[in-house]
Amino acid sequence: MKISYNWLKQHIDPLPPVTELDQLLTQLGLEVEGIIYSGLTKDKLNGLVVGEVIECLPHPNADKLKLTKINTGTGEFLQIVCGAPNVEAGQKVVVATVGTTLTPISGEPFKIKKSKIRGEESHGMLCAPDEIGLGESHAGIIVLPPETIAGQAVSEVLNPETDALIEIGITPNHGDACSHLGVAREIFASLSRNEIQAKLAYDFGTLPAPDSDKFENPVKVIVEDNNLCPRYAGLYIQGIEVGPSPEWLQAKLRSIGLKPINNIVDITNYVMHDIGQPIHAFDADKINHHTIRVRQAKKGEDIITLDGVARKLHGTELMICDDENPMAIAGVFGGKASGVEIATKNIFLESAFFNPAAVRKSARAHALNTDASFRFERGVNPDLVLWALYYAGQLITEMTSGKASATVIDIYPEKIKPVEIALRYNFVKQIIGKEIAPSEIKIILQSLNFIIISKAEWGLNVSVPPYKNDILLEIDLCEEIIRVHGLNNVPLPARLNASLIFTPKKQPYQFREAIAQNLCNKGYNEIRTNSLTKAGHPRITPNQRVPLLNPLSSDMSVMRDTLLFTGLEVIAYNLNRNNHQLQLFEMGKSYSKKNKYEIDTPAYQEWGNGGEVYEEVEHCVIFITGREEKLNALKPVHPPAFYDIKSIVSYLLNDAGIHNSSTHLMENEFYKEAISFKLDDMIIASCGTVNHAILKSLDIHQDVFYADLLMQNVFNAAPKEFLKTKPVAKYPAVRRDLSLLIDNDINFNQLESVSRKAERKLLKEVGVFDIYKGDKL
Repeated sequence: MKISYNWLKQHIDPLPPVTELDQLLTQLGLEVEGIIYSGLTKDKLNGLVVGEVIECLPHPNADKLKLTKINTGTGEFLQIVCGAPNVEAGQKVVVATVGTTLTPISGEPFKIKKSKIRGEESHGMLCAPDEIGLGESHAGIIVLPPETIAGQAVSEVLNPETDALIEIGITPNHGDACSHLGVAREIFASLSRNEIQAKLAYDFGTLPAPDSDKFENPVKVIVEDNNLCPRYAGLYIQGIEVGPSPEWLQAKLRSIGLKPINNIVDITNYVMHDIGQPIHAFDADKINHHTIRVRQAKKGEDIITLDGVARKLHGTELMICDDENPMAIAGVFGGKASGVEIATKNIFLESAFFNPAAVRKSARAHALNTDASFRFERGVNPDLVLWALYYAGQLITEMTSGKASATVIDIYPEKIKPVEIALRYNFVKQIIGKEIAPSEIKIILQSLNFIIISKAEWGLNVSVPPYKNDILLEIDLCEEIIRVHGLNNVPLPARLNASLIFTPKKQPYQFREAIAQNLCNKGYNEIRTNSLTKAGHPRITPNQRVPLLNPLSSDMSVMRDTLLFTGLEVIAYNLNRNNHQLQLFEMGKSYSKKNKYEIDTPAYQEWGNGGEVYEEVEHCVIFITGREEKLNALKPVHPPAFYDIKSIVSYLLNDAGIHNSSTHLMENEFYKEAISFKLDDMIIASCGTVNHAILKSLDIHQDVFYADLLMQNVFNAAPKEFLKTKPVAKYPAVRRDLSLLIDNDINFNQLESVSRKAERKLLKEVGVFDIYKGDKL
């Protein structure tokens, strides 16, 4: 969020220097991410002088250019060619003399040189606002007041003023700080704690209703769901003139990076950034039957928003509608059909408190993140709704010659009651680690607008201000106290005590860490993918996938039942950027539905009730892919093979202490060829070559080898005790090479199984070192 230092001055007096605000705001939990200084400084105005236009004649060789003679107080007139449509004789203007360097509002600085324009010499330039950094306008040159003196420095006439744009990172729990007023309140609390007398500008009890013309409001409002819209206020204003805003208002918006649009829209933006309450204006003549309905959307309805995009509604959004059509997505974005235009003469001004969860759901459903939704999602002040409406109404009637109706709509059937919390002094000490005097605790809470209901020796009963909707518990009050008191003021103890816990048995997290560390040591990179994925991916059992009730998009509509596809998407992303040699792994969970009687393996965690049972399975998945290519003649790169993925799985299982697992061929439509690792009848892991049809669907055109370790089964199969040292063998190992003539349909697993049954104690390892096939056999 962007805050203007000069704007902030209107809210609090005194305001600390901008150099001190950086640390002060960050300590309060409003992290300052950057400060950008702007405005007209004297160095940017060097070389600019006041000039008097003595003569202004048409250019002899160009229709749109003028040939002017300018008096700059030196006794000699300068000839300057100018193309501005508003230049006239007798004006006082801003002149950039030869040698002056100008810093425009956009683009690089440039130096004024003597030049020839269409055959006529030009000894300088008459300046427009954007050419000297004064504003964005390039419609004409700057015309100064007639009383200014030719030759006077422009820096003395324009009285340059600097500003600082403070970029603040707003966390979700700080909706109260989403405005200049909110930030000023935080600064006020910090100054009060340090016994600095400061004053906030606003008194929210004194603003009267805007000037009225004693006519009734013709718009009727119906709120169909007071849970989604607890408070809705509206004001009808007629006879307005839509046009440009005054310069002071445009300057305020530009100072925080907003582009002025027209006086109505600019006022609503100004009020929102000033005090934190979003305001929306409808063209009242476009409201069918002069009726507004606040209701949920009907599935399949359409609305064209102010950005010109047609959006199909899901049926879950809270909408502002007339008797026939949606006019706005409540708290998120207005509709184009009811928007304010130059021809608008009558408006209906809306100020409301919408349920934060409802606004968040609507904004996410349409991937919209507007200034209004940013504030409504975090919660605005329900007590400020009517005051903000009056504030905006006053500004509009003053700037547009409009008249407000005598009746103001305010639908607030059930007042939102403030939260009351009991705060114990000893609890504050226990949490913060320092005893803070009760008097300081009271000062901090009262400076933040908390109301002290009652006092006792043990603590306080406190009423929370309505705009601090994240304060619900005693621990939240402790956070408010330490924010203002300052974490830096809590001393570190000279001695820290901690309990060391040792267990002789391994824990699941130790297996996870060991496997991850081993993979990293082998050159693998860890990835993290979303647990939500698209329903279009192939499923072995489609009826077992877990759909979302309110998906944000079609690409995130189901819970993943395998980590294969999200990992392949990462591989495809890398391949598209010419990163072809990849060794990746991920630890995460898959989710599926099953009949509860089918869950017979400890790899699963289940939850649910009745016949609807869900499963979570924890995995460690590994990907290897690459293609044969030579980076240089001396170091060829070989493509990975099936045995690379098999060997890494065997290595991880052996390192976990699982030495007696057996391998078996397996069939699975995700794999072209695959094997499983079993201990007795329990599958521990599987690995293989990913099916080429799946790879092709993701635009992957090279082999991908994939392994899947079931982490709970690995933990159950591994020895729980930490490895113990063993003495080095007294005798050297004995190796025997056996050449066997066997049928083609016999696999290695059968040979290994027979070997281990024949000798269980002395036999340590069985492997294949060569295979020969020939037509003579």
